Amino acid sequence: MAHKNAFYYRKQYEIQTSEIKTGADRQFETLNQLKKDLRLTELPQHIECFDNSNIQGAFPVASMVVFRQGKAAKKEYRHFNIKTVEGPNDFASMEEIVYRRYKRLLDEAQDLPQLVLIDGGKGH
Repeated sequence: MAHKNAFYYRKQYEIQTSEIKTGADRQFETLNQLKKDLRLTELPQHIECFDNSNIQGAFPVASMVVFRQGKAAKKEYRHFNIKTVEGPNDFASMEEIVYRRYKRLLDEAQDLPQLVLIDGGKGH
């Protein structure tokens, strides 16, 4: 019983101390640490992350998730159908979606992200 009480006391203490910092403070700290770790020149307020997938080499698709000020911007998430690549070619698929995404942003005169993350192996 003493062990159980200590466990609950510890949990309650962690909750109380984590509530002292606001969500904005934690997000700023996270972005600041990311800036430091990646040696960026500015705080990455707009981050876009890409990943592609297929089912045994067929039906290639890709997705993009977006973070703004350290929070997920789910309305900006995108799904891409691969249009020009034949077969399971992850490199060409990634090239296509990244090209399409940033060509559109440039054509529409929208701001580019401060950080782009691409999921993949060493080759990506």
